[in-house]
Amino acid sequence: LQSMEYHPPMSKHSSDQELRYNPDANKELHEAGKGMVRSQLGVVPFADMLEKLQDTISRRRQRVEMTGTSISSLKFQLENTNQSIRLKQDEEQQHWKTTEEVRRALEESRMEIERFEYEMKEVNRARAKLKQKLQTRRQTLRAVCLAEQALKKEIEACKAAASATVHHIKSMRSEENMVQLSPNEYQELCVKAEGRPQAHPLLSSLVKERQAAEMRRESMLRRLNELYKYNQLKPSHILKGVEIEEDTADKKVQMTKRQGESVKVKNSAAQCMGTKDSNEQANRSTQQTKIRLTVDTNNTLVQKKKPSIFKKIQILVNNMMGLFSHRK
Repeated sequence: LQSMEYHPPMSKHSSDQELRYNPDANKELHEAGKGMVRSQLGVVPFADMLEKLQDTISRRRQRVEMTGTSISSLKFQLENTNQSIRLKQDEEQQHWKTTEEVRRALEESRMEIERFEYEMKEVNRARAKLKQKLQTRRQTLRAVCLAEQALKKEIEACKAAASATVHHIKSMRSEENMVQLSPNEYQELCVKAEGRPQAHPLLSSLVKERQAAEMRRESMLRRLNELYKYNQLKPSHILKGVEIEEDTADKKVQMTKRQGESVKVKNSAAQCMGTKDSNEQANRSTQQTKIRLTVDTNNTLVQKKKPSIFKKIQILVNNMMGLFSHRK
């Protein structure tokens, strides 16, 4: 560009002479050429810039084309990603539903287990109560059986005493004031009279056994009353022979005393009380009457008092009757 100079075109009609004779025009031409060169020199940077811009535009176009292809691939990847996200969301929702169902099933099973445990506790509590009631009723039944046995023994003893007393009264009524004895019978009476001291320990042992039986009976009755007090029952139910009915798990426990035995006891007590007066009369008659015994060649009669062992038996029977009447 620096070597470029403007050379005006030479026409056919121009000549060196005209240039020689027109120096102003020549100067104008040179100045116009220089201005044109300057204008061309000013246009060159714009051309470079234009080329650069074209290169940039081409590169940008290529980049846009590449970006379009990458955008399409990215769109495809985005669609795939969205589809995978939807699938994962569906799977997660299904998993959540399954988890919720499992949680509900576990909650129901837990509630069922708690209800079963509560029912088992109630059953164990009811079983313990039934065992306790059964134990108390067994103890009560045992106490009642023991009391019944003691009562039977007392009734038997009372019957034996009453029968012995009646037999003794009958024998005393059948006796006469005068008794005729042989020597052998007299010796037997003497032996019996000598055996009286041996009968006293037997009677005392019998009295002690009876007192021990009464003490056992009283302790049994006391224990029975305590058991009924513990079961919130009145102790009068034991002694009056009232039927006690308790409904527990559709079971009834009926405890009654036999009326026949009580009637027998009353009859025997009345009989004994009735024979008490006759015993007193018999004692008075025995105190007034004496046995007269005289010895002859054929028969020996000896005057002697009767043995007092019967009196001891009568006193014992009277004491027993007094105790029974006091008990009643």
